Amino acid sequence: MKTKKGQAISGLHAVITALVAVAIVLAIGFLIFSETTTQIVDKIATVSVLNESVTFVDNGTYIALEFSPDALELSCTSINADADNASYCAPEFYTCTIQQGLLFENKTLGCFTNTTPSQELFVNYSYKLPDKGYNSSVDVTNATADIATWLPIFVITIIGGVLLALVALFRRAG
Repeated sequence: MKTKKGQAISGLHAVITALVAVAIVLAIGFLIFSETTTQIVDKIATVSVLNESVTFVDNGTYIALEFSPDALELSCTSINADADNASYCAPEFYTCTIQQGLLFENKTLGCFTNTTPSQELFVNYSYKLPDKGYNSSVDVTNATADIATWLPIFVITIIGGVLLALVALFRRAG
């Protein structure tokens, strides 16, 4: 025959099991949400731009491309000194980054022999812009990030309640 203490502990076992199950479901849900943004970026179509005209400023100065500030992915394929693609700049002379655009590392190493400040250059690149699916997944991820701030308070409150119930139970039984 079970005592009152044994019955109380059996009742708590069901509550603890339920809390652990909820925690596992939440953890798996958060992992899935965190991966959706990456999966959505993979499904966004890549758009190519041919011969976008930019003005060369100087080494070490970023040149903004039309779509670089908002791009999720950006890849420069070639840079040319003329629209006919006759004079080509090798990739080791420049970098192409999202949000910042195009950066020439060293124009004096043979990239363009006659490149001067304010010279017009033609850039071929591809990019991916956020779409509704991406924006939605970011919103969901940001919303679930709020849970992390109040979840410990919730768990500590439950643990405190369980401990107070055990103390009260053992005081009455003892």
